[in-house]
Amino acid sequence: MSAVAAWARLETALGPHAAHLRLRAGASEAELTTLEQTIGWPLPADYRAWLAQHDGQEPDGLQVLPRAGFLLGVADLIERWRYERKFSPGADQGGSRGRADVDVERSEASAGQLAALSVDEGSGDARYQDDQRVRAVVFHPRRLTIGGGRWLDGDNLLIDHHPGPAGVVDQVVTFTSECELSVVGRSFTDLLERTATLVERGIITMLAWEDNLELSLPSEKYPSAWDEALRQLARA
Repeated sequence: MSAVAAWARLETALGPHAAHLRLRAGASEAELTTLEQTIGWPLPADYRAWLAQHDGQEPDGLQVLPRAGFLLGVADLIERWRYERKFSPGADQGGSRGRADVDVERSEASAGQLAALSVDEGSGDARYQDDQRVRAVVFHPRRLTIGGGRWLDGDNLLIDHHPGPAGVVDQVVTFTSECELSVVGRSFTDLLERTATLVERGIITMLAWEDNLELSLPSEKYPSAWDEALRQLARA
């Protein structure tokens, strides 16, 4: 199944709630090419095809990510990727930006995140997370943040083009803490298919909370993360 077909399945499962997705018109070929040239590696074919149909969601759309949030469009993908490069290992090397500038920019990241920046250069199991499927580094140029909350300051969702030895290239990962990542899909399509299954089975449902509409485990008051439900589904 393609990502476009998997998304259509998710929309069908959502029923009338799909009207709240607030999808944007598809990105152009020129925009997608610019994105790939910016990040320096090819987008996964399934995710690229989805962006050509839907250039992300509006920020007030139904939040469909496993730890809340919406999917980004091309312009925001580029902006976020460039922003994260400020914190990548070696970001203070070369270019016209001075060390003082980088130090100020890095102050925007948490102490825990900064401590984990260069873990990828470590040794043994400390280099990996989630049963060696994910490299234990917070920011990496071969990851692309594809979704998250309005300010992208929490449990973001990423395509991982640089997995650990037990991972899969272009797997989808999410932050479960400020420095820990876990796989929620072997691909973008796989994530959408699993999400559609959870909606179809009633394991997650739409919840209105404050000014947000979110997919969540059933709750009387508050939305809840459901990334563990995705992993249980994969293990079933």
